[in-house]
Amino acid sequence: MRTLQSIIANTQALTSAISDPKLFGDDRDGCIALFNQLLAAVGTGKAIYEKDKPPVEFNPQNPFYQFRTIGYCALSGYKDRDGIVGLIINEPAENYSTTQQRQKLLDGLFALMGSDPSLHAHVVDVRPVTDKACEVDIYVTKRELGRIGAKQLFQYFDQRDKKTGLEQQLKVLKVVPKIEMDETYIQQYLNYPPTGFTELEWKEAIVLNPEPKKLLPYPVYGFKDLSERRQRQLVESELQRKSFDDLVARRKVVNQELQEIDGLRKIFIQDATRLRHRILRIIAVLYAQNTKNAIMSVEEENIRNRIDTLSVCLNAPDNLLDRHETVRNQFRNNKSKLEEVRKEFNSSHGLTKEEADGLRRYLNRRQQDLEALVKTVNKNAEDIELMVQHLR
Repeated sequence: MRTLQSIIANTQALTSAISDPKLFGDDRDGCIALFNQLLAAVGTGKAIYEKDKPPVEFNPQNPFYQFRTIGYCALSGYKDRDGIVGLIINEPAENYSTTQQRQKLLDGLFALMGSDPSLHAHVVDVRPVTDKACEVDIYVTKRELGRIGAKQLFQYFDQRDKKTGLEQQLKVLKVVPKIEMDETYIQQYLNYPPTGFTELEWKEAIVLNPEPKKLLPYPVYGFKDLSERRQRQLVESELQRKSFDDLVARRKVVNQELQEIDGLRKIFIQDATRLRHRILRIIAVLYAQNTKNAIMSVEEENIRNRIDTLSVCLNAPDNLLDRHETVRNQFRNNKSKLEEVRKEFNSSHGLTKEEADGLRRYLNRRQQDLEALVKTVNKNAEDIELMVQHLR
């Protein structure tokens, strides 16, 4: 554990190495300082600044390192109660693409957990990290308790014997608990810029965060880190492309199945229609057989006679249909002449608007008088009825 004195001593040594080395006591110390600054900028090598003191070793985390930038990493959406733990395995993702291969991994975890029959591991997802490594998300359930928390499961796998078993038997490089960060920890993380970045650069990265609720700024040191992030991005893009292709292929299969179902539905509709017609024919035949030798009732005989009479009237020579057709033809052929006669009659015998309004008012008054007369007659009739009852 680093102490305050060690931090101050390292800072003084670093400052002396890049600004005031004391090796020769002449201009050569200036060249050594420039060379040490170059080593600090590229983050590699050891800087000698005094003869009797150990050199300062530079790494990409030193504050003068220049090949650095800030990216963004996604926040986990899992809760501790979900119990999701990621296993970084030194094998390609293709080795866990089938159910049998995943079952082999689960069997290894079962043996590592003491072959306890109350514990069962489950695979959630397999994601490639690089071409030669992958991440397997798992959770463990315990009988009558449900899922084990992610923190508790991580602490269990982080034990020395369990960790060694994971490394040797399952080639696990790292165990990562998938837990959502709380707001307090996120705020604490954002308040302090990482090594090598100024407060202004860190605040700018926070402001430029495209999705503050889903992403966190993350320091990237050197080309190695950048290459690893690029490789992960390429692997993730390829994984999304494969998932999209799988969805497209499944969509085609589903459309084909829907077409087959629609064809079967049409066949069923046709069969149902034929069955309905067949049932109607059967009913008609049965009714005809039942009524073939039956004697007609008087009512049915009367109905038949009336139908015969109507048929004769309609179909006999000079019948009603012929006369109706003749009248309709006359109206159709003399339509314009009849229209002229109608207009002439309306102009010579029709009422004007004023006359129609006057006639309407007159009829309304007469209607009111008739209603009053009816009321009077009804009242007198009631009086007469009352007098007759008294006379009796």
